[in-house]
Amino acid sequence: MNKQMLYQILDDLATEAIPVAGNPWETIRKRLNTNNKLLVFRKGGEHKVRFTKKPHWAAETGILILFLVFVMMVSFPQGRAWAQELLQFFVRGPDQILLPTPLPVNLVNITPGTVQPTLTPITSQEQGFAFYDFCGGLPEPSCSGEEIRDMVDFPIKGIADLSADMQFIGATGGPEAVTLVYQYGEPNSVTLLLQEGPATDAARQAVQVGSSAVVEQVQINNALGEYVKGTYFSYGGDATASWTEDFDLQSLRWEEDGMLCTLTMMGQADLQSVKLDKTGLIDLAASLTEEVKLSPKKTINEETESVAEVEKKAGFQIKEPEWLPQGLQFKKVTYLADQKAICLEYTFPVDQLTDAMPDTSVSILESAEMSPPDLKDLVFTNLQPEQVLLKQSTLKVGGAIEGTGLHAFGSIDGSRVCGSRMQNQVLEVQMEGLNITILAKENNPFGSTSRDWLTKQEMVRLAEGITGIQTIKENQIDPEFLTSLTVLQQVAQFPLKSATKLPEGMNFYYAQFEQNGEQQEAQIHYNNGNHETIIRQIKDSRDTLQELIRQNPEIYHSVTVHGQPAILSQGYWDQDGWRDFPNGGDGSASVIWFEDGIEYIVGGFNAYSDEIWLEIAESLK
Repeated sequence: MNKQMLYQILDDLATEAIPVAGNPWETIRKRLNTNNKLLVFRKGGEHKVRFTKKPHWAAETGILILFLVFVMMVSFPQGRAWAQELLQFFVRGPDQILLPTPLPVNLVNITPGTVQPTLTPITSQEQGFAFYDFCGGLPEPSCSGEEIRDMVDFPIKGIADLSADMQFIGATGGPEAVTLVYQYGEPNSVTLLLQEGPATDAARQAVQVGSSAVVEQVQINNALGEYVKGTYFSYGGDATASWTEDFDLQSLRWEEDGMLCTLTMMGQADLQSVKLDKTGLIDLAASLTEEVKLSPKKTINEETESVAEVEKKAGFQIKEPEWLPQGLQFKKVTYLADQKAICLEYTFPVDQLTDAMPDTSVSILESAEMSPPDLKDLVFTNLQPEQVLLKQSTLKVGGAIEGTGLHAFGSIDGSRVCGSRMQNQVLEVQMEGLNITILAKENNPFGSTSRDWLTKQEMVRLAEGITGIQTIKENQIDPEFLTSLTVLQQVAQFPLKSATKLPEGMNFYYAQFEQNGEQQEAQIHYNNGNHETIIRQIKDSRDTLQELIRQNPEIYHSVTVHGQPAILSQGYWDQDGWRDFPNGGDGSASVIWFEDGIEYIVGGFNAYSDEIWLEIAESLK
């Protein structure tokens, strides 16, 4: 299980989790329609959407979403049903359940350059936990055991002995129950949630499982409990979810000393120091004690050496950049003996992945001996040659040998050097006596709505902060991050159109301009806090509708926009081929047409129906 995928999905979902009253699906359902974008498509060449046939990504999405749904259903009485048969803690339902239909989308008229009112903020209660404002939510709550114990009037137990690869992350909850989060192992992590609260009548309501679920009665100390393995599973955009035991999601519920407890585990059951199968979970449950301190740890064996200490190991002077992008903060430095190099790591506080992991936003590899890594050694190892995308270019870098550096973005895995799997761009620079490799995210690679990525100009400026020779001026316009539509029109050399209708809460975020030979492209990014809608306008485009249809005939439908022939695509690939979702729900969407010699593309995550996408396209003026 990819830990970064798990935490991004759970973090996004949990921040809008279950309200205190009502059907838990009512709040979850719109998140079913906004988070799968991380797993089912990637950006391709020339900033277009490239559909990648990666069925396990879509599968992981469904499992993770339903994992959180299960956790929340355990947490709140409204997500439970009264027990039947002889079961005490679980109740049998159908093996196939209906999923909620998408919420209606309210399109509003907008004036370009005028900010829309933001959507109503979600309250702490709606976040799913009464203590959210102080402790945060899943998957990375921040409260210690001492803090959470002071907030409630019932005893809180924790796992007595933590193994070497296990850590307590933090706690959150409310006056009725609390949730403790543990994590096992790296990099194939396991997430374990321990929920505890007084065994009231409401709390005793049973959690629904499939009719074919194997529920086993087990003993925890002197108490009887029930264990089940499985979850309801669906691909994003499906109308139904089916019960399956094919995935590593296990749940154990029991009542002891007037407290109702639930252990929910997802991830690989076999770890080096502990086996988290049924017996392993029972052993953990039996070991719970009030005596543990429950001090959160952010990482396992985190490196805390100073720059001077690492410099002594490396045998060369470490050059920290004299300039950093706004908000970027130093995290740590490490010596990599096998690479004869050091790694400087930095984070953006607004980086959602950094907050949840913690992850690394920007990494800088320096070596006095080793050359920068070959690009092929930075590519994800699980990709076939035809799936690899690497767009390379030579950039001018002051102070570099021959005055240039090699830039690339695409199918890059920064963790293969010293960074993060989310880092999908690299700049390699050689200067006298030092080789530099900078890794960062490029243009919201996985749908993030926070400014946690770097432009090529910022990558160059970062490198020049190391070489000491600056060629980029302080207030130089950055074509990859323009904060004004007026500036975009000044930079572009052809008339641009803007949307006059957008979904409620969707506002201008930033714009980009790129020129490749005669071809010019302007992009306008709109954002509502969950996802983006992007309008692309390309002058002298090399595309044609006929060629796009020829390349992927199964994904396009013929429509019209402004009286012109157009094509519309909504969905994603899975193991059975292309999955079409004209009502929205998952994958990506794009409306493409040509008008007055300009190619127009309106698209983004497939959150809306075909009627909404066409209405947005028709509104361009």
